[in-house]
Amino acid sequence: MKNRLENFQEAPYKLDFVNLEFQLDFEKTVVSAEMNFSEIDGEIVLNWEKHGKILEFKIDDEVLQFSKKIEFEPHRTNLRVSVKAEIYPEKNTELSGLYKSGEILVTQNEAEGFRRIVPFPDRPDVMTKFTTKIVADKKEFPNLLSNGNLVESGDLENGKHFAIWRDPHKKPAYLFALVGGDLDLLKGEFVTKSGRKVELHFYTDPNRAKDAKFALDSLQKAMKWDEERFGLEYDLDIYQVVAVSSFNMGAMENKGLNIFNSAYLLSDSEKSTDGDYLNIESVIAHEYFHNWTGNRVTLRDWFQLTLKEGLTVFRDQLFSEDIRGFEVQRISDIARLHKFQFTEDSSPNSHPIQPTEYLEIDNFYTFTVYEKGAEVIRSLHKIIGESGFQRGMKLYFERHDGQAVRVEEFLNAMIDSNPEIDLSDFHLWYREKGTPKIEIYSLKGKIHIDRLSEHKAPIPIEISLNGKSETAILRSKSLEIELKEKAVPTFDTSSTPIISKFRDSEFHHFQLKHGKNISKYASKEEILVDALLNLQPTIARKKLENDEILGKYIENLLISTIYILKDILLEEKFESSFHAKMLAFPEIENIFSKLESINLEETYLIYEKIKESFYSAFSDEVENFLSAIPQTEQTNLSNEAIGNRALKCAIIEYLPKSRASEIYWNLQTMTEKMVAMKVANNSEIFADYLQKFSDDTDMISKYFRIVGGEIRENPIPKIEEILKSELFDYKVPNLVRGLLGSFGRNYKYLFTENGIKLFVRELQKVDGINPNVASRLCESFNIYPKLSSGKKELLKNEISDFLNSNTISKNSFEILSNIFKK
Repeated sequence: MKNRLENFQEAPYKLDFVNLEFQLDFEKTVVSAEMNFSEIDGEIVLNWEKHGKILEFKIDDEVLQFSKKIEFEPHRTNLRVSVKAEIYPEKNTELSGLYKSGEILVTQNEAEGFRRIVPFPDRPDVMTKFTTKIVADKKEFPNLLSNGNLVESGDLENGKHFAIWRDPHKKPAYLFALVGGDLDLLKGEFVTKSGRKVELHFYTDPNRAKDAKFALDSLQKAMKWDEERFGLEYDLDIYQVVAVSSFNMGAMENKGLNIFNSAYLLSDSEKSTDGDYLNIESVIAHEYFHNWTGNRVTLRDWFQLTLKEGLTVFRDQLFSEDIRGFEVQRISDIARLHKFQFTEDSSPNSHPIQPTEYLEIDNFYTFTVYEKGAEVIRSLHKIIGESGFQRGMKLYFERHDGQAVRVEEFLNAMIDSNPEIDLSDFHLWYREKGTPKIEIYSLKGKIHIDRLSEHKAPIPIEISLNGKSETAILRSKSLEIELKEKAVPTFDTSSTPIISKFRDSEFHHFQLKHGKNISKYASKEEILVDALLNLQPTIARKKLENDEILGKYIENLLISTIYILKDILLEEKFESSFHAKMLAFPEIENIFSKLESINLEETYLIYEKIKESFYSAFSDEVENFLSAIPQTEQTNLSNEAIGNRALKCAIIEYLPKSRASEIYWNLQTMTEKMVAMKVANNSEIFADYLQKFSDDTDMISKYFRIVGGEIRENPIPKIEEILKSELFDYKVPNLVRGLLGSFGRNYKYLFTENGIKLFVRELQKVDGINPNVASRLCESFNIYPKLSSGKKELLKNEISDFLNSNTISKNSFEILSNIFKK
């Protein structure tokens, strides 16, 4: 049964406080909860997913048979509910609630994990103050952590000890966290703008604390930035972060006790790439920024998810722009949006940034809710400006600190803070699914901007003419702007999640030469994607009068395309980071998004053909350029050094396998080595890598991504071999995502008969262990409507038994039923 926004009802009570006690043990943990309810005006529902058993249930000290629903006479003043449950962390393979990761116990409660720990009103609008007592064997669990401030700790009999944590701030159950285990500790501190000293504690597996140093530095930067840019100060005496090896997400913002996937927290210059460091910097900031946008002001219900996630992604993007440079960071975010979110938005699983119904809320932690949600906030920022946005944020916090709210409260704060600007139609961005499309053209001295889709949300477009910029807002079907000067304008639509099309195809070439850097990048992408489309014989044939000139047409287009790449290569004015972005070849998903039906064989053939032809024609220029790029050390994380390595990697992507194999052994940084290893696809290099890193899960996951994503040779035999090896573990999400997740985006081999059989078989196994991870794998089939009829038939036949089975999880069923219209 689906949950629907229209059916939401407020909790008819207040939960004043909860006292928790955990008797920690890997095999069997006993959890006690004492809850005090007041202002009761209806039934109290205790959510409980039966992953253990109830040992005791009391209401006001009277022992009763457990019931999820508690009904009393209206307007009861006060009620105390006590419940004791027994749960089994070691058996919890879904990694939701309390579970075992490596040799520690850890929680993950967003969205609905707390109900797997103890019966509780597990909904985001029920906010209360938590006090948590943890009791455990001191040798097995020397570190006992939870939210808030540590108020008491000490030793007990029989080798046990305890810790009591009290969080002074109200929060919903999804923000509760607990960790117990033997952990290494890296300490730091931060002095807030008001002069308070905050202890910063980073916990890792034994002997790994040193690898959290970059993350600690990143947190200090983020705390300072949030004070300076948004005026927001941290509010507890301690901020704790824990790295775990098995985690469904990237990280979790639990109040004062963040839990991190180790891949997004730990770094080592001998193992980590620039991408790893930048991800750590960004994710650390994201989780910290949630302290205000998500924790202090939280959600009324899960339909409001983008309120915290879209807003916080936008804030972490601003942080990265300020730290790493606006243009390159903005281009990275645009590229991610186009690759993942545009694909999602054109699929059967398309949804608005604020869904109105769901079967399983875990399925809506999507690129749409996060990344498109951030772009919608960016559009708002573009319309009202930085000062208007900051006024709105200030009012939002003044009105709603300590509350669980809706998108409407956020928008109302923005509207009330900017009464001179019309934002009456901005809410449409939250309601409409799909990617808006517009067309831009010049006619009789005017710029014309027309909508090509039925979307009605307001679209800001920056227009530059002779160095002057202004923002036009498309509110209706079309917009005309009179050109007062004789010049060719350039356009920037990057502040909005839309597809913009220029009627005059030559305009992209003009923007490539004369536009701002972001416009140059966008035009480069359009030119190369158009070439990739038109080089496919089945598409080119439709444009020609006969087949006789087909070969010549393709040859000429191929030559003109590689000359564009040559011009970009030899451009001397580009800064290295931006140069790398310009040389980056379009993602295959960007081609698919332009097609109604996909010929996979042709698309991949042309995709590789252009890259091979470019190197073949201009190998001397490529090699000379490559050798001239300054060598840097991985320990140098300046923007200049990262830019030089990015530029070298962009060039390596064009090298033949044999040349990549040759240079691999002389490369000095892991950033460069990983790219060369991918291009080389060389067994000797793989063997060397595995010999060095076979005991490191995160490094093995990177190797799996290379194997699963290989498109020049059939990776299926190698994947089958890995699945049977000791390197692979179905219970570690990073490994599953590394191997099967990368193969799920390798559409060339995924949608072969053997590829479909392998993937569906493994999908069923994963679904029986961890439905959250499995449902993400299901999204690999989002391009199903665009496949050829033969591939559709193969896939539908193979997936039908799983889709119709009684054992399929709600997570996977929701995604697959949308795709296959069950």
